[in-house]
Amino acid sequence: MIDENEPHPRMAISVAEFCRTFAVGKSYFYEEVKAGRLRVRKAGGRTLVPTAEARAWWASKDRR
Repeated sequence: MIDENEPHPRMAISVAEFCRTFAVGKSYFYEEVKAGRLRVRKAGGRTLVPTAEARAWWASKDRR
């Protein structure tokens, strides 16, 4: 979960955590990435979503 009030907030979350937090499936997640509406980072073999990017993505959903 993304918590801005944590003393040491996390810089990124996993794909699974993103999907749980925003109640979306992995297919939809990867569609958003492919369309360029959500940017991710790779760390080794892991795909991570920067928390700032996750918040911006969520805020953009309000405009539709």
